[in-house]
Amino acid sequence: MHPLNKQEQLLDAVAFSARELLSNRPWQSSINEILKSLGEASASSRVYVFQHTAGSEERILTNLVFEWCAPAISPQIESESLQNLEIGAVGFHRWVALMSLGQMVYGSVEEFPEEERALLAEQDIKSLIVIPFFVSGKWWGFIGFDQCDEKRAWTAAEVAALQAAASMIGSAIERQNTEERLQQQYQQLEKVNYELDSFVYSVSHDLRAPLASVLGLVNIAERDENVANLRNYLSLIRGSINKLDYFIKDILDYSRNARTDLFLEQVNMQSLLEEAAQDVLPIDESFVMMITHELSLNELQFWTDRKRALIIFSNLLSNAYKFKDSAKGKSIVRIQLRREHDGMLVLLEDNGIGIEAVNLPSIFKMFYRATDKSPGSGLGLYITKEIMDKLQGKIQVSSVLNEGTQFQVWFPLLRE
Repeated sequence: MHPLNKQEQLLDAVAFSARELLSNRPWQSSINEILKSLGEASASSRVYVFQHTAGSEERILTNLVFEWCAPAISPQIESESLQNLEIGAVGFHRWVALMSLGQMVYGSVEEFPEEERALLAEQDIKSLIVIPFFVSGKWWGFIGFDQCDEKRAWTAAEVAALQAAASMIGSAIERQNTEERLQQQYQQLEKVNYELDSFVYSVSHDLRAPLASVLGLVNIAERDENVANLRNYLSLIRGSINKLDYFIKDILDYSRNARTDLFLEQVNMQSLLEEAAQDVLPIDESFVMMITHELSLNELQFWTDRKRALIIFSNLLSNAYKFKDSAKGKSIVRIQLRREHDGMLVLLEDNGIGIEAVNLPSIFKMFYRATDKSPGSGLGLYITKEIMDKLQGKIQVSSVLNEGTQFQVWFPLLRE
């Protein structure tokens, strides 16, 4: 083929790549056609993309993620040796040094350093050109063009065209990452707006209701000349004020979690549970908390955000007491602590009234009340879930009506 025609074909392939990468589709959906177009236009034997998945500047792990091969050329995409490949460990320090600075690696394999030739020879590569591309300023991976049938020298025009294609792939990945990040932010904003609307509506109602009760009781007390009734009015007023106080406390917990950063410290998880119990559980001989574990004192020590963990335990224990089943005589909440290699699992199981299955999917929603028996704000479990999200942990619930409820709370190990 005439060199000019060959160059025109390569430029057409680059233009095709640009059109595909600028479309609204994810870049992954077009990459195989792009590699095929570039491979055929450049008369390459094999075209591929490697993506770095982990590591650091000293230890880069990379994976072969996309590949096109010409007829009769053996594909390498299924090769386990090209997955989680530590480049430096197999003798490609030179590649790392060059490509991390944005420079290419190219030429005849027989002229490469001896430590590089073995892996390339396994793939029948005689010449190659490998071009890095960057996403948000970081070395994301590289695109390579192998020649397996003969030694080859690329012209300056060919190199420039292939560099342009590599640059466009990097730009497409960066654009898609940005779009996904913006979409996540938009969804988060929608969630915040929805919660704000619910918050304003419910707060205005739940703050006014106890105040209205207090004012009503004061008006009645002022007109009632029977002094003996005053004690009863004061008791009712106290209940309304306590309800208002609990609600304001929940709002403060929600606010602190939303606006403050994590503060990590080492805490004894059993001691924290006992502290939460002292804070929220009244003296009641019919209600028993039992903590079991097979952990040493050292294993009970755990890095987390102490204040947030205390709020979680307080909310769950408070709920266990609020929803105890008086008909059972003895109300018990059993707590198990299990240390895992990547965190701490806390199981809280009670024998209370349980939760209807239809309500389980909604109990972590803001202001949701699963039963009218609760005088609570409907914020406790919502705040608990929000805190677990902030801690990057998990909380799950299972329950059987009239039998009891179990919460599984997994705290991630945030610091050694």
